[in-house]
Amino acid sequence: MDSLPKIDGVRLARLDELDRIALVAAAGFFYSPVFHFQRPHYDAFPEDTVASYQAEYKVAMLDPNSIVLVAEQIPDENETNKVYKALQRLGPSKPQTSPDGKVIVGVASISLPPHSRRSGVLQPKGTSTYGTQSETLQQRDQSTKGGELYSEATAPAKAKQVLNRPNAAHHACCTSGLLETWTRHKAYKLVHTPRRSRPRPYWRFRC
Repeated sequence: MDSLPKIDGVRLARLDELDRIALVAAAGFFYSPVFHFQRPHYDAFPEDTVASYQAEYKVAMLDPNSIVLVAEQIPDENETNKVYKALQRLGPSKPQTSPDGKVIVGVASISLPPHSRRSGVLQPKGTSTYGTQSETLQQRDQSTKGGELYSEATAPAKAKQVLNRPNAAHHACCTSGLLETWTRHKAYKLVHTPRRSRPRPYWRFRC
């Protein structure tokens, strides 16, 4: 099986981590203008916000042409006090840690190009704790019109990105993944990367 490049503190996400991943996504994306445009009722229905991120990242994890990564750090015991008020009602008083004493603090989803040799070989381990809740996903926090307008406004740029990225079928030594989503819990700061070594929009894997 293929493996990812070794990056300290970064690994493949697991299905049994969807609860934490959704909480981190809500805590991070809250600071995006798009969040408030698409979710004008987030304050009244935080459980719907978290449920929608659970559903979104579960779909990405199970998609053979997608990869979901998480970043881990030592937990901040006061992280619940550093998210927006509505989300504080859902989060635990203290973050639950993994056996190595760390918690997920960031999440990213990456789409693979057509015919990637890594398609279907980087699927997550574990069992989903999300179950069949998607059947009752209410999306009361969201604006239908806002979502439609956002999709219409961003569709041309997204299509251009897909068309312009290298095709894996023509690259023998590397494939290129397109970064779809990326956010971090605002209680944490990720390691600073010098500007010259920051990744470009396409995430490259070398043989």
